[in-house]
Amino acid sequence: MTVEDRLSNLEREVAAIRRTAAAPTQGQDDAQSIVRARAFVVDDEDGTARAVLTAHGGGASLVLVDETGGIRVMLSIAPGGPSLTLCDANGTTRVSLEVVNSEPRIALAGALGQPVCLLTAADDRWGLHLSDSLGGLSVCLGVVKDQPSLVLYDNPNRARAWLAVHDDGPKLVLADEKSRVSAAMSVMADGPRLAMLDATGKVRATLGVIKEGSGLFLLDENGNVLSSMP
Repeated sequence: MTVEDRLSNLEREVAAIRRTAAAPTQGQDDAQSIVRARAFVVDDEDGTARAVLTAHGGGASLVLVDETGGIRVMLSIAPGGPSLTLCDANGTTRVSLEVVNSEPRIALAGALGQPVCLLTAADDRWGLHLSDSLGGLSVCLGVVKDQPSLVLYDNPNRARAWLAVHDDGPKLVLADEKSRVSAAMSVMADGPRLAMLDATGKVRATLGVIKEGSGLFLLDENGNVLSSMP
């Protein structure tokens, strides 16, 4: 059975339930075919609540509990969208899946609950964010308007390297400890280029290869050429 067939069967079942719920009861058997309540609690053989289904404040939730009473799974729907949360034996949220304002998000967390991985998607952009053991951002991989990019961060969350592919070609940018651009390399239609900058962000040296040949230029703080080759 295909996914489309399963969806079609599910839609028919939902429609049948709605018709039954809307129809007036004609006897005891019909009245007992649907149970309505604000909450349901399912206990195990020891009397411990293991599943709780509730409707509240414009939403609904299903909570699954382990044998110790700890919440392990929660599926909910709220005005902002649906969400699924998975917890470990310590009650720490380790996986969450949600749709917020029509945008899906998947988040993974470490043993202490710190974020380690986040996957997001929007209409024209997608992103994967990886964090270090302390929850600081380390890697950001994304696609914005069909143009991919990769950003690497150091421990204090400072961007140190960018790699991107734009319409005019690929680019690599390296930054110092203050996130100031120190070197940039690109491949344009007429050839590759390398630029090195000082602490104030001024280009002090360039190396390039174009159709007419190659060249190295050394510049002063005002952009004037001090030396060049050839």
